[in-house]
Amino acid sequence: EVIVVVLFVLKVLFITIQDFNSIPNGGVQGSLRNFHAIRELTGPKNIRVIGLLSSKKEAGVDKIRKWVNFLRGYPTGTSSAVMAQILDESRSYDMVFLDASNYGVIARHLRRNGYIGRVIVYFHNIEYRIALQNAKSRPTGFWKVLIAKYNERLSVLNSDRQVFISRRDEELASKLYRVGAYSIISASLPDRYPGRSNNDKEPGHEAKLHCLFVGSGWWPNVHGINWFLEHVMPNVDVRLTIIGRGIEAGVRIFGENVNLVGTVNDLSVYYEAADVVVCPIFLGGGMKIKVCEALMHGKTILGTKEAFAGFELDFDEVGALCESADDFITKLNALSKRRGYVKFNPYSRKIYLDRYSEMATSKAFRDLFA
Repeated sequence: EVIVVVLFVLKVLFITIQDFNSIPNGGVQGSLRNFHAIRELTGPKNIRVIGLLSSKKEAGVDKIRKWVNFLRGYPTGTSSAVMAQILDESRSYDMVFLDASNYGVIARHLRRNGYIGRVIVYFHNIEYRIALQNAKSRPTGFWKVLIAKYNERLSVLNSDRQVFISRRDEELASKLYRVGAYSIISASLPDRYPGRSNNDKEPGHEAKLHCLFVGSGWWPNVHGINWFLEHVMPNVDVRLTIIGRGIEAGVRIFGENVNLVGTVNDLSVYYEAADVVVCPIFLGGGMKIKVCEALMHGKTILGTKEAFAGFELDFDEVGALCESADDFITKLNALSKRRGYVKFNPYSRKIYLDRYSEMATSKAFRDLFA
């Protein structure tokens, strides 16, 4: 007797603002995680990606047309023509996964035009909060605050489920908007740790403690590293390496113990060489992919409350929670006095495997599609 089992295969239209062909920063890695997790469930033939901000699309959009689109409530990468394309393609899919909360106009357009599938919106952070922070230092960008809040409200009103990256973001969204059915799926990364080399297994004997900062040229990273260079580095005897796509353009303070590298293709060699990862981040939102990476590589991490936001871990075991220059200075000076400092922190690696690896968050995605 032959038993034939017929499985329903979900087809997903995945809409993202990230360019998957670019050098991956934190935002790209977060979106790629979502894409890979969904593709694992649907199969590669049942998911289609529409990239709103691909370099090819943006090259053909002049500034005047962008402003016209903004005035009509369309964020960067969208227009009436793009909306028509999305609506047309959506009819062949059971679900639209909107990989950004500030593109609620897409969700509204789908609903107003009779799309009957499920609409899921992933909040990488609360975009309204990010825009508000930015506007405080750049008042001319206040219009972005209005557009962000307008679109996030539309995302909530016109989606079947909202997915937040942390409990903090869910609570903030609930205060700002009327959040409906929701899930929380934290930041995670595929395991790219190359394994401990001989250099990593032995205590370090370098003359100075080697610190690493990782961050793209996004303004919260630029603000954080310049603050660290101004207020912490003059008071500690350590070496600091700075890496990240485009970060070199924003660094304005230098010193003899500072190595500004900027864009790199392989982060792992820099993580392996570092004794400590520093995350002096005071602005932004969501969860920091750089912290995920540091945990994955088993590093001791000194970070601010904002850097660790959304992570469930023991600050003393992972490194330290530092909320002021004095906190960073005290901890770095204490670590510098140690002899034979071990570069690998087994607690960090275990927390990554247990909570922030792709394997750890895969069940949450399965539940989302149940």
